[in-house]
Amino acid sequence: MNQQTERLGVLVERQLQLESGVADALDALNDEMAALLDNSGIYGPKQSDLQQLSPLLERLQHCQADSRKSRQILSRYVGAKATEQLEASEASSETDDSLSSIKTILAELPVAESERLDANRRRLHDRLVAAQQRLTANQVVIFYSTEFHRRYLLGVLQCDVDEASYQADGLAFKLPTEKIIGRNC
Repeated sequence: MNQQTERLGVLVERQLQLESGVADALDALNDEMAALLDNSGIYGPKQSDLQQLSPLLERLQHCQADSRKSRQILSRYVGAKATEQLEASEASSETDDSLSSIKTILAELPVAESERLDANRRRLHDRLVAAQQRLTANQVVIFYSTEFHRRYLLGVLQCDVDEASYQADGLAFKLPTEKIIGRNC
């Protein structure tokens, strides 16, 4: 195995480790959001509870930035390697987007190493997809619980809002216009 191929394998492995850090940060955020939702009861989380998530969000953003930067370095490395093969005078200075795909990069590695790294890549991909779906579900629950509670209070208090609200029994209703005058007199 030549030195460039070994270096490429190390770079791909490092990239997968950084992306694994993103998945870890997403999992930590999801766990904290789930705990927050479990402990918030029927009224949903308070604004101060949601602000406690900011350190986890910052960690996630930091991990994503590191992963993005590493992916760019990997793309440049593969692009430079391809440029050497195609002769420097004919190749463009910008890196092709298709070269930044880890799956494409794995094709350049020996079969045994490529299969091992591809298995890691697939496991990581599945983990990231599951974490993203869980994050979306938690965000929907947070929005739904806060929005439902707001509309519930508007309906019970019969506030003057031109949208559907909820009665004390939880059923939806829209306050008719004639009731606004009758209620205020």
